[in-house]
Amino acid sequence: MQTRDHKDQVSQELADGAAAVLRLNSTAISPDLGQAVAKLLRSSAVYARAVGDEPSTVKDALALARAVQAADRATEK
Repeated sequence: MQTRDHKDQVSQELADGAAAVLRLNSTAISPDLGQAVAKLLRSSAVYARAVGDEPSTVKDALALARAVQAADRATEK
């Protein structure tokens, strides 16, 4: 069983990914795609807060969030 702290951490990472998508939105990706991905990550964050990162859909969203955050960090340099 996953702890509440772990679920909160996963949820926060997904929310951070959504924020990163919106930052990249204006420079690297189309606005419509950015909005759709951000919405997906935000809804996954809500779901992950309840169930953690065991469902494959949350794992997929988490991988996407991590990739977007890496891209966001790369564009900051």
